[in-house]
Amino acid sequence: MLFPAGLLGDTIGPKRVIVLGGIVSSLSNMAFSFFDPSLQGFSIGLAIQFLNGLGQGMVWGPLTRLVSDL
Repeated sequence: MLFPAGLLGDTIGPKRVIVLGGIVSSLSNMAFSFFDPSLQGFSIGLAIQFLNGLGQGMVWGPLTRLVSDL
């Protein structure tokens, strides 16, 4: 996710991508707190955690660009 997030940060701005990644990660963590594997199944939990990883991966590339521009 680092490469696509870096390209997206170059297009729409790194601050927007960082905020978007934080929102995706926060929402997926909240969704996982309501997850019950006995009702929804393991694959739903895996998909939620995958979204969490995508959200966290969206932060690192644009963040390093912001730090290097200082």
